[in-house]
Amino acid sequence: MKKGEEDAAKDLGADFQWVTSTDTANFDTDHAKLVKQSASRHPSALIIGNYFPHALDPIIKDITAAGEPVFIFHDGGASWKDDGAIGYIGFDSYALGKKVADLSVKAGAKHGLCVNQSLAT
Repeated sequence: MKKGEEDAAKDLGADFQWVTSTDTANFDTDHAKLVKQSASRHPSALIIGNYFPHALDPIIKDITAAGEPVFIFHDGGASWKDDGAIGYIGFDSYALGKKVADLSVKAGAKHGLCVNQSLAT
C-alpha cells in the first residue's frame, strides 16, 4: 500500500507522509494515537485505515467535525459515512472471502487455510 500511495502522490505532485505503528502487541491503542497525532498536523486530507472502529470511530468523528477531510481505506467500510469521511477506498471482506471460497470449491478444493497477515505477530 505504501508504495502505491507514494507513487500516486508523486504522480499528483502531492506531499505525502506514511505513518504506521511498529508495535503489533498494542496496535489498536498505538494506531489511535497515530491518527490523533497525524490530525494535529492539519494535513490537507487524512487517509485512515479504520481497523478498530471501537477505538477509531470517535476519533475520526472528532477529526471530521473539526472540518478536516478524511478518507477511510482498507477497513472501515461499514462506518465511513457515519464517521463523516468523504469516501471509502476498499472492499467488502465478507464478499471477497465468499467469492474466493466459491471459486476454490468450484476448482475442486476440499480443504482450505486462511492466514490473516494483519494479525500475525
